[in-house]
Amino acid sequence: MALKYGWIIILIIVFLLLTLALPQIIWRSKKIKRVKIANTTGSKMLAEYKRIRHRYQILLGILISCLLGIIFGAGLLSARFSLINAEESIMDNRDVVLCFDVSQSMDKAVQALSKEFKRLVIKLQGERIALSIFNTTSVLVVPLTDDYHYLNQVLTDVEKAFTYSINELEYGEYSRLQRLITQGTMENSDIRGGSLIGDGLASCVYAFGNLGDQTRSRSIILATDNEVYGQPLVTVMQAAKICKDNDIRVYGINPFGADTTKKINGDKFKEFVNFTGGRYYILNEPGMVSEIVSDIENQEKSIIVGTKQIVINDAPLIPYIVLLGAFCLVLLTSRQVKL
Repeated sequence: MALKYGWIIILIIVFLLLTLALPQIIWRSKKIKRVKIANTTGSKMLAEYKRIRHRYQILLGILISCLLGIIFGAGLLSARFSLINAEESIMDNRDVVLCFDVSQSMDKAVQALSKEFKRLVIKLQGERIALSIFNTTSVLVVPLTDDYHYLNQVLTDVEKAFTYSINELEYGEYSRLQRLITQGTMENSDIRGGSLIGDGLASCVYAFGNLGDQTRSRSIILATDNEVYGQPLVTVMQAAKICKDNDIRVYGINPFGADTTKKINGDKFKEFVNFTGGRYYILNEPGMVSEIVSDIENQEKSIIVGTKQIVINDAPLIPYIVLLGAFCLVLLTSRQVKL
C-alpha cells in the first residue's frame, strides 16, 4: 500500500491537532469561569440520569469517531490511496502471423476477413501475433506483439481502406488509409504484376524473427483468393516448402471458396496448405475461427514468464467505503445526540 500524496495526511493531522488545541488555549487565555448549578447531586445519583448520560457518552464517542473517519477517508482519497504489486507478464510460446492479401481482387472480401481476423486476435490472446500484408511486395505492418488493441486498430484501418471512398472520408484520413495498404506493397507492380501469393507467404515466414528457436511453435493464417496476376519470385509450393522446413503450419482462409468458378484456385490453395500440416477453410464456414484457434492451441507449448514489473494501481474503494460508512453513521447518531 502507498499514498501518492502522503503530505496531505500530515497536513490533516496537523490541522486536527490545531483544532483540538486552539479551543483549550482560547478557553484558558480568557479565564472563563464555569457556572455551577446547585442541587444537582441528587439528580446525578438517579439511575435514569446515569443511563441517559452513559448513552449520551457512547453516542458522542461514535459521532466523534465517525467525524474523524470522514476526515480520514477524505484524506486517503485526496492522497490517492494505492496498491503496489509486483506482476510478471506470462506469455505462451506460440507465435502467429496474420498474412493478408490486399490486392484489388480481394476488395469484396476484406471487410468480412478483417472481422474474422479481429475475432481470431481476441481468441488468441496470450500468443504473440503479427500482421503482414502483401500485393506485389510484402510489408510487416505489425511485428510480433501482445498489444492486441493496436493490432485490432490496424485491422480496422485496413477494412476502412477498402470500404470507404474519398467522398466518404476527410482527404487526410483517406490518404492515410490508402498509404497503409499501398505503401511498400506495390513496388515495381507495373513490371511484376500483383497478388504474388508465394512471395507474400515466404515473407511472412521471416516475420517470426529467430527461426532457429525451437522452443516456440509458429503458425501463419493466410487469407487470399489464390489468384496470381504476375511473376512471383517464389511459387506458392516453394513458399509452402519453406514453411514446412521451418516447422510452420499454414491455415488458409479462402474468401471465395464457395464460388464454383474459382474451384481450381481453391483446390490448389488447399493442396499447399495441407502440405504444411495446416488446414484449409472457407470464409464464414461455421466454426472456422474456433477450429483455427483449437488447432493452434493444440500445438505443444510452455509458459514463458517475463520480468517482474512494479505496478501501482489506485484503490479508491477502501477510503470511499470508510467515508461513506462514517457519513451514514453521523446522520444516524447526530439526531440522537441532538446536534
